[in-house]
Amino acid sequence: MTGGTVRVGLVGAGPWAGILHAPLWTAPPETTLAAAWARRAGAARSFAAEHGTEAVPSFEELLDAVDAMAFAVPPSVQWSLAS
Repeated sequence: MTGGTVRVGLVGAGPWAGILHAPLWTAPPETTLAAAWARRAGAARSFAAEHGTEAVPSFEELLDAVDAMAFAVPPSVQWSLAS
């Protein structure tokens, strides 16, 4: 962690990422939406630009850039990434 702020990474760039996750992780002072990754790189870049964060090119780079993870993808995708 940096300065007491938890850097959250987001997997996914679809509707739930923007409707639920982006506001959730950017609102409190204790967390920041540090980076996002999606299976479609263009979607990740668009999401990141809209929500003031960085799009990373790989899931592994997302893991390296954050303290915690949030998933905004279908459960079947979550399982393969989280295991």
